Amino acid sequence: MAKQDIIIGTQDAKAGDTLYTAFTKTEANFTELYAKDVVIEANIDLVEADIVVLEADVLAAEGNITTLQTDVDAAEVNIGTLQTDVTGLDTRLKVVEGDTPVAVAGGMFVSDGLGGGEFIRVQGWSQNTDTNTTVITPTQTIATGTRALWINDGGSLDLDKLPSDIGVAGHLWDKVANKIVPISAFDTYNVRVTFKAEDYAGTDPDLKLELDIGGTLGVIVSHTIPLLKGGAEQSITVSFPVFSGSTFVTNGGSIYLTFTGTGSCKIFDSSILIIRESKNYV
Repeated sequence: MAKQDIIIGTQDAKAGDTLYTAFTKTEANFTELYAKDVVIEANIDLVEADIVVLEADVLAAEGNITTLQTDVDAAEVNIGTLQTDVTGLDTRLKVVEGDTPVAVAGGMFVSDGLGGGEFIRVQGWSQNTDTNTTVITPTQTIATGTRALWINDGGSLDLDKLPSDIGVAGHLWDKVANKIVPISAFDTYNVRVTFKAEDYAGTDPDLKLELDIGGTLGVIVSHTIPLLKGGAEQSITVSFPVFSGSTFVTNGGSIYLTFTGTGSCKIFDSSILIIRESKNYV
């Protein structure tokens, strides 16, 4: 093959010989491409910086979302409390306006300390007097040294002006079992027991009255009454305050009389007044 010169210069160029031109253009292209690569790298650096900022913004947003959720939870609790207060206020308004089915005559609104409460007649009383009111037909005859249950059947008087929460018992004095029936634990009561004693004898005779609630507590009230009229009719009144603990509520309270003297003692015209003074709320 014969040796041929490659023409790369413009001076010796012939038509169609473009190698010089091609190399020149290629160099220009590489220069342009390098410049674009520098721009791309700069743009990548900017994007990476934007990503870092975005990640920080995302973390900050997550923190704000957590704070917002805490605020929402707290708001829900506050809304619940507010709803309770609104319900209690609504109850009070209904009571004041007389627009409530739980309103009771002579009652008053008592707060439960939680935004609500009840309309209740706390105080009330009952009085019962036995059928036998004369010594001719005494209610009971108690022999000396005998501890006898005090009897009152409410046959002559059965008058009730009871608290509104009296419950299923429906009374403060059980006329069949002959006992005080408290309504609920830690109520307070005033009790007045009256009766007449006659046909007793002996040296310094007396009657001991006891309130016995059973259980390990037993007797919680005790009074001794001297009989001073030589066997003639003597009116006796014993009054005492008392509160109702759980034993009292469970068992009720029975009244006992013990006669000390000679022979026996006749008891008649027995009466009891029970007043509920307060109801426990704390």
